[in-house]
Amino acid sequence: MRIRRISHTIFALVLIGLGMIGLVNGTFGPGWEPVPASMPVSQMFAYFSDLVYIGCGVGLLLRPTAAFAARVLFVCLLLWLLLLRLPWLAIDPQVGTWWPA
Repeated sequence: MRIRRISHTIFALVLIGLGMIGLVNGTFGPGWEPVPASMPVSQMFAYFSDLVYIGCGVGLLLRPTAAFAARVLFVCLLLWLLLLRLPWLAIDPQVGTWWPA
């Protein structure tokens, strides 16, 4: 039987915490910013991203769903990179593109 590493548990708990912070504040959880306010259905997307954090964190804690949760988190972060980061990098290749201002 494989012993779960403490780092996996801490990572999952951090994801849950980041999702809770976003839900409580009603904004994007830390790590998803900056998302343009002009984006359509921005508030709904904020809640979705917070639920992804929480769902993937819980999924990573459970052995049967850990692989699926990791894949979902990867796909969401990849889409975030391709749809929200790379276009801004092409428009204005500044360092500030990669983290909140």
